[in-house]
Amino acid sequence: MRVDQFITEFVDAVRHRTDRLFRMHYRSLDVFLLDDVQMLCGKTETAIEFFHLFNEIYQPGKQLVFTSDVPPSERGKLDERLKSRLGSGLIAELESPGERARRALLAHYLALYGIELDEPCCAFLASRLPPDARRVISTVRKLAVLRDLHGETLDLTYCRSHLKDCLTLRGETLTPDRLLVSVVNYSRHSLVELKSARRTRGLSQYRQLAMYHLREQTPVGVNEIARLL
Repeated sequence: MRVDQFITEFVDAVRHRTDRLFRMHYRSLDVFLLDDVQMLCGKTETAIEFFHLFNEIYQPGKQLVFTSDVPPSERGKLDERLKSRLGSGLIAELESPGERARRALLAHYLALYGIELDEPCCAFLASRLPPDARRVISTVRKLAVLRDLHGETLDLTYCRSHLKDCLTLRGETLTPDRLLVSVVNYSRHSLVELKSARRTRGLSQYRQLAMYHLREQTPVGVNEIARLL
C-alpha cells in the first residue's frame, strides 16, 4: 500500500477511536509492503505509530518491504529511531529500466490494450521512450486513445508524428521547454497562446495536456508548472 493510504487510515482510526483495531490489523500481517515511505517525513504522530508497528511486525520474524525515492540515511526530517530501523535491512537500489526492459514492458502493455505495432515501430519507441515505467504505460495509453479517435494505422510515421511529446531525443534530456515546444507543434497554437490567459476550449485542452506531461515526464513541481503556463 502507499504511505498516503496508511496515513489516512491512521488519522481516521484516531478520529473515530478505532486505533486499537487499526493496530491489531497491521500487527496480524505476515508481510507488510509500503510504498513511498519517505512521505512519513514531517508526519510526527504517524511516524511514531509506524515505528511501533515496525517493531511489532519485525520482532516475530515477519517480513517488511519498503520503497523510497531516497536512501534511509538521506531522509532528513524522519525520526532517527525510525531512520535506523529502515536502514537496518537489506537495501537494494532499483535502476531505471534499460532499453531491453522498456521493450518488454512496452510489449506487455501493447498486448494489454490490444495495440499491434510492427517491429520497426516497437524498436523506435523502446529506444526513445524515457527510462521510466510510468511513462511507458502513459505512452501506450495515449496510443490507445489516438487509435480510437483517428482510426488510422499505427505505424512508424504515425508514432513519430503523434508521440513527439512522449519521446526523448537520443542522447538528450526531455526538458520542460522542449516538451512545451512539442505540444505547440502538435496543437498548431503558438507558445504565446498556450501561455496566455485565454480559456477557449481548444487552448484549454492543450494547456491541460502540457500540464499533464510536465508533471509526468519532467521533474518540475506544481509551482514551476504554474509559472511555465
